[in-house]
Amino acid sequence: VLEKLQQDEGLSGFLADGFDAASHTSATLARSSAAASAQTLHDGIRTLEATLREEVLQRHDELLAQSGSLKEMESLLAVVRAGVGSLQATVSRVKGEISEPYQAAAARTRQLASLSAAVSLLQRVTRVLKLAGRLRQSLGGGASADLPKAAKTLAEVAAVREEGGGELGGVKCVAEHDAFFAQAGREVRSRAREALQQGLASLSQAEVGSALQVYYNLGELPQTVEALLAERQAEAARCVADALDATKLTADRSGAGGKARLQEALWARLAAGSERLHGVAMSVWHLQRVLAKKRDPISHALFLEEVAPPGAGPGA
Repeated sequence: VLEKLQQDEGLSGFLADGFDAASHTSATLARSSAAASAQTLHDGIRTLEATLREEVLQRHDELLAQSGSLKEMESLLAVVRAGVGSLQATVSRVKGEISEPYQAAAARTRQLASLSAAVSLLQRVTRVLKLAGRLRQSLGGGASADLPKAAKTLAEVAAVREEGGGELGGVKCVAEHDAFFAQAGREVRSRAREALQQGLASLSQAEVGSALQVYYNLGELPQTVEALLAERQAEAARCVADALDATKLTADRSGAGGKARLQEALWARLAAGSERLHGVAMSVWHLQRVLAKKRDPISHALFLEEVAPPGAGPGA
C-alpha cells in the first residue's frame, strides 16, 4: 500500500515526515484550480479505499486469526488481572495478620531488654553494697585490719563499676559510698606503703610479703615495685653524691691540719655513704628475695613473674 501511495504524485506528499497541511494546500492551488485539486484528492481517496479493501480481502484469514488471538490474549489478561487482584488481597490480609503479632513481639522484646538491664543494674548495686559492708569489716580492726582483704574488696568494687559502664554513678545508694571507697583506698595504700618501707628497713619477709599482697590485690604490684626501685636507685645516687660532695668536704677540713682533716672527713663520708648504700642494696635484694618466694594464695601466681614476666627484657 505504501509503495502505491509513494508512486502516486498526488498522494506521495502526504507521506512526508514534516507534512504541513497549509503549505501543501497553497502549493496545490498554485499548480491547479481548486476544482481540479479537489477531484484529484477524491480520486486518491477512492484509490486508497480500493487498495485497503483489496489488502483486507487478501489477508482476510490472517486478520481473522490475529483477531482470535487478540481475544484469547484479552481473556488471559483478564484471568491474570483477577489472579493479581486475588494475590494482592491475600498479601494484604496476611500482612495484617502478621503485623499485629510482630508489633506485640517487638514490644515484648523491648520490655524484656529493659527488664534485663534493670535486673543487671540491681545485681551490681547489691554487689557494691555488700562489698561496702565487707570493706568496713576489713578495716574495722584498726591496727589489726586485714589490708590484703580490704585491697581485694576495693579491686572488686572497681571491677563492678567498670562493668556497669558508669551506670552506677547515677544510683543514689551507691553514690553515698563513693567518699568511703575513696578514703578506704587512700588508707589501704598508705598503710601498705608504710608496712613495705618498714619491712624493707628491718628485712622482714612477713611485712614485705603482706604489703606486696595488698598491691597485688589492688592490681598495682608491677607499678609499685617499679616506683620503689626508682626510689632506691635515686637514693643510691644521692649516697654517692653526698659522700663525694666537694663543698661539704671543704667545710669539714676547716681549721688546723687541713689535709689530715680532709682525709679524715673523706673517709668518714665514704664510710657513711657506703653504709647507706649497703642499706639500699640490702633492701633491693630483700625485695627481690620476697618477690621470688611469694605467691598469691588463690591464683598461686608468683609475684616475681607478675613484676618481670618470663622472657621479658631487662627493662621490663
